[in-house]
Amino acid sequence: MNKFLLVSVLPVLLAILTVKLCASMATVGGAGAYAFNNNGIKRITMHKVNRTCNGNTTQYKCHGKGKHTGITKRSVSATETLLDQGWGAYWMGLITVGTPGQTFYTDFDTGSSDLWVPGELCGTACGGTHTYKPSLSSTYKAWNKTFQIVYGDGSHTTGVFANDTVNIAGISITGQPFAIINSASGMTSRTNDGILGMGYQKLAQGGEVPVIWSMYLTGALSLPIFGFWFGPVSTGSDTGELILGGYDTTKYTGSFTYAPVSVKGYWEFAADSVSLTIGSTTTTIATSINAILDTGTSLAILGPTAYVNTINTILGATFDSASGLYKVNCQTKPLSAFPNIAVTISGVPFVLTPLMYLEIITNSAGSTCYSLISSIDANDANGKPIWILGDFFMRRFYSVFDMQNDRIGLALSTSYSTVQTVPSTLFQSTTTVTPSSTTTKPSTTTTVSSTTMKTSTASSKFF
Repeated sequence: MNKFLLVSVLPVLLAILTVKLCASMATVGGAGAYAFNNNGIKRITMHKVNRTCNGNTTQYKCHGKGKHTGITKRSVSATETLLDQGWGAYWMGLITVGTPGQTFYTDFDTGSSDLWVPGELCGTACGGTHTYKPSLSSTYKAWNKTFQIVYGDGSHTTGVFANDTVNIAGISITGQPFAIINSASGMTSRTNDGILGMGYQKLAQGGEVPVIWSMYLTGALSLPIFGFWFGPVSTGSDTGELILGGYDTTKYTGSFTYAPVSVKGYWEFAADSVSLTIGSTTTTIATSINAILDTGTSLAILGPTAYVNTINTILGATFDSASGLYKVNCQTKPLSAFPNIAVTISGVPFVLTPLMYLEIITNSAGSTCYSLISSIDANDANGKPIWILGDFFMRRFYSVFDMQNDRIGLALSTSYSTVQTVPSTLFQSTTTVTPSSTTTKPSTTTTVSSTTMKTSTASSKFF
């Protein structure tokens, strides 16, 4: 695994790439007892934050049927307040662990399935600001079994499994398995106090039942469903929202497009294609792809290196080894010359316009534009290459994760149309082609063969 190095112009942008690589091991013994209270649907207000970056900060983390309807009104069960530390790189929410509850701001991560928080022995090595203290919890129970995650670049976390009461948005879970991290390497730049995994049990390092599924099995949630909404950065809002037990009908327009989960573990599904459109001409980059919807990855789209190189070549971008991203000429190239990028799922194109996948970083030296399309050469459990759709994609589309029907759903977010402000010195034109959410078939279509694509200078692999 390669870590991307940051330069001073990117202290916020490139803490964002948080792609999980599976190189971990954990063993547990025994099982915890579970008890819940507070049935129903819960809302968690989330806040965007960025990691404080110094050098290498890109972390690669390892590793019943029915119908439901949306809900229109709920009271706010829990709201956490965080300072916006700059341009948002990922999203955190409040949980408590122990009795009385000890506060942690965790990354709610659909790309993993374990809950872990820093322990007293980890100190600053784990990042964040809060540590779990077993001696202060009357409901703590030790497992004394090892939990270990080894990252592809050599960074790691090591700790032990335990059981304790976990509270999320007013839902209290007693005896929930989680990991207490006692040592770590390469994680001091993290601002979150741990990770709450929201993937399937197959990804759980100790085989434990993940928190969200436990809530459903024991009756704390009527449905094993949750929905994410990320607020637009350019409005000055630093909040997003996670709904447990349903989704928020006020945060999207139109209807959901669903895709069945194809491989349980990550939220993996089959997508039709990735394509680029300028005017009436569409270039199909890849077809019949395997995609993962991952809140723990902050870039817009990651895919196999060869395809990503082709996309960024069409954008006129060049790979920047210092940042690990592709740099785009936005000084002299008009915005209308950049394509719209569509990921088609279940026959519906989900379109990102240029200002949704280009990030403009401005400082005293001027403005620099980066492509939020990057490469990862990784395979799923069946050995098939994967694409990852991260937070900058999900900011535009409300996302529903449905464990009852084993499917993901996407709809046009209320944040879709809000884009960043463009400095007057950039682009020859500020006009871009913006299709509707139901883009019609273009008059000209070409398909790019993967055998003709460039090889990459930067890649990462699951191992």
